[in-house]
Amino acid sequence: MWFLITTILVILPIMMRVMGQCFVRVRPKSKRCRIYYRTERSMKNDTTTRFAHQVCGKFYMWAGKWSLILTIVLGIAFYHAPIAQYETACGIWLMCETILLLCGVPLTERALSHRFGRDYV
Repeated sequence: MWFLITTILVILPIMMRVMGQCFVRVRPKSKRCRIYYRTERSMKNDTTTRFAHQVCGKFYMWAGKWSLILTIVLGIAFYHAPIAQYETACGIWLMCETILLLCGVPLTERALSHRFGRDYV
């Protein structure tokens, strides 16, 4: 049971790393790409799109790396703990990982606003 729960927890940081690498390496050629950072400010032109992909991708790679490390540490630390205690700790950690995943959007929007101005057209 411990191995299954830890494996499920490791999936989110790995997905963050993969998404981050896709954002940094792949330049979207159209707005119909599968992986595309879509907000009103980022879709103004190619420059803002590339910048948004770079910022969001770098954040996701950083967050995915540290989240993966902490997930493995959590799994090892709670290896001999009762399963109910481990499930509670994993539930809390999963919420933290989700919040970290969602923090990429405000961070990228703030960087776009700082770099291109609030009323950039």
